[in-house]
Amino acid sequence: MKKFAIILIMISSILFAQSNVKSSHVKIGLEIDALPYITGGYYFSAWSGFDNFRVRGVFTHFNSPSFIIPDGFEDQKTDAYTLLVDYFPASKNSEFEKWWLGTGLEYWKNSVLNSADKNTGDYDNLILTIGGGYIWKLWGNFYINPWAAGHLALTGTEKIQIGNDNFKPKSFLYEASLKLGWHF
Repeated sequence: MKKFAIILIMISSILFAQSNVKSSHVKIGLEIDALPYITGGYYFSAWSGFDNFRVRGVFTHFNSPSFIIPDGFEDQKTDAYTLLVDYFPASKNSEFEKWWLGTGLEYWKNSVLNSADKNTGDYDNLILTIGGGYIWKLWGNFYINPWAAGHLALTGTEKIQIGNDNFKPKSFLYEASLKLGWHF
């Protein structure tokens, strides 16, 4: 977590150091996402951007719902560390509103429990993410952000032995949720 925070601060510093960008157009913001909280996890995102681009760092803990976990397994948990770049084609003056598209890399640290023998297996993924959404400003700098994304596992898709059974991580996942955010 400390390394992630340091990287996020460094990225924000780089964005603020742009000598050709007017400081009035540089924004920073924070977001939370409903889906991880609904599953008993948590989510935190901080971002910084200018013009039509923003860089987001995300840390989240997600508990997979039982209906997406293969039979014979349960209690799948993921800690994700993410770095994304978003583009806002219609946003003016760094307002970061309306439609956006984003992509980036994620590192997922996962664990899953074998239902029969209660052994736990761990595996990691490097994920390529592509997504998008729409930001509505509700009041001042407060906004809602419905979004959807697809996640392609670049690594960590091999079968793993957990107790007496094999677990096969998924190669592609998708999700949709609602974020709440504030920018300064």
